Amino acid sequence: MKKEEYVERFFGGYRFFDDPSGFLLNLSGATDFDLERVLARERRSVHRALAFIRDIESGKIVNVSERRRVDHFNLRKGRGLKQSLAQWRRIARAIERITSGEVRAPGRKRYADVILNGIGGSFLGPLMMVIAHHGSDYNFASTLPVRMHFVNNTDPESFRLLMDKIDPRTSIMVNISKSGGTAETAGNMEAFNNILEKRKLSIGQHNITVTTPGSPFDIYSRRNRFLHVFHMNVETGGRTSVGSPVGMVPAAFAGLDFAEFLRGQSWMDGLTRRTHPRRNPAMLLALLINDLIQREGHKNQIFLGYSDALKEAAHYFQQLFMESLGKRLSRHGRLMRRPTGLTIFGGVGTGEQHAFMQQVQEGIRDCFVHFASFRKRTVDYANTKAGSMGRQFLGFVEGTQQALLENGRGFVSLVFEEQNEFNMGMLVALEERVVALLGGLWGINPFDQPGVQAGKLSADRHNAISAEVMAWLRKHRQFKGSALQMTRLLGRPTSDAPGVESVLLDAVSNHSVRHAYPGLEKFECSKRWRQNRFTFTISG
Repeated sequence: MKKEEYVERFFGGYRFFDDPSGFLLNLSGATDFDLERVLARERRSVHRALAFIRDIESGKIVNVSERRRVDHFNLRKGRGLKQSLAQWRRIARAIERITSGEVRAPGRKRYADVILNGIGGSFLGPLMMVIAHHGSDYNFASTLPVRMHFVNNTDPESFRLLMDKIDPRTSIMVNISKSGGTAETAGNMEAFNNILEKRKLSIGQHNITVTTPGSPFDIYSRRNRFLHVFHMNVETGGRTSVGSPVGMVPAAFAGLDFAEFLRGQSWMDGLTRRTHPRRNPAMLLALLINDLIQREGHKNQIFLGYSDALKEAAHYFQQLFMESLGKRLSRHGRLMRRPTGLTIFGGVGTGEQHAFMQQVQEGIRDCFVHFASFRKRTVDYANTKAGSMGRQFLGFVEGTQQALLENGRGFVSLVFEEQNEFNMGMLVALEERVVALLGGLWGINPFDQPGVQAGKLSADRHNAISAEVMAWLRKHRQFKGSALQMTRLLGRPTSDAPGVESVLLDAVSNHSVRHAYPGLEKFECSKRWRQNRFTFTISG
């Protein structure tokens, strides 16, 4: 064991330091963490977690519920890294032809706006990377070749606001979906393409797709001669896809050095692939989290980034941890005695401290803090109290951590040398490995999301109810009664009455809005609250 890789602090805490990259994992804020005791107790679980990692990287089917391999670690390892770098160069060249003006919109106009259309991992990772490099006001960056807009919802109000700000004639929508079946992404593309077609514009000259080879989305995009179709692997999970074309295409439009991001991921993978727990920062962090939960019960993890570059990191890691670890079934499909999970919330220090740190310091003991920061600054400003703005910032970091210690509240800290794409890659890869190791320790599959799928199926069921209500109203043109009465008229079970009521309430409020309820625009619709229920009157 080398002292420069793993040393003890004088008050009994632990630190891991990687000298070549300058990365420091500081566990000294977790004063109750006894590594030797944990390793002795968790010997079998550690062996199982390391075997799980080996299975992932050897190409075994570890996502057993979906019968898939998991490839994100292998995309930045050996030949996989070379292939990823080559794919990045191809994508960067293709997008540069657009941003440079070599490829132009109809009428020889330069493309001015690009809309990134994706949800979940197809949105959170790219947005995090763009903000990390350009800041929250990224469209004011002088180096940004086109304006960038993220669409990650099906909110018609926000979609209209975006369409009012851009010219569809000089806009491109980048649609990111493995199959094209993601309802939100498909719906946004449909709305955008309808606008194009009404203006007699070719949808092919205003769309790019990121999808899997041979998917329905791939076929649709090629049939309509989209500007580009970029392929990702079926085995690349959405929440771990930022190192694939899902992240590459937005990075190319943003002018990021994505090759360095991949190299940073690869470097951290080398550190977190080590089989000796004391020399593996991801294993140390996973063991600490596991030990804390075992000793004190469920804990929330607050990710607090001390840099505005990390503004969207907490949202990104929220999906990574919660979608991966929130499970009730074991890897082999058995119902576990207790569900697993790790709730994540957070934001940017020091601002977020004023939102929740009082409770963390002195209130209920239901969380621990996960700090992340960068040492090196490229600029600083005078500050009378602290000497400089940067030193004041450092004072808040250290002061907050010391206050946590004094109040007996645990924390861990990640410190990187400077903010750049390489270190962002290291950060993402570290947390990805922590998630995989926790999955191995807990005996769950961290790569499926049956709860999310259940929500999608429920939404499809609700859409079917909505269609039936609409068809009944268009046919009969008159209805007076409660949602339960409409449910019976439709021949549906009583349990569907809440869904029927939500459709009727929505129709009363929005029937006259164009496209909302075709055929009901001129109907008279009202509702009345009486005796703890709504009564609807609809006629046309």
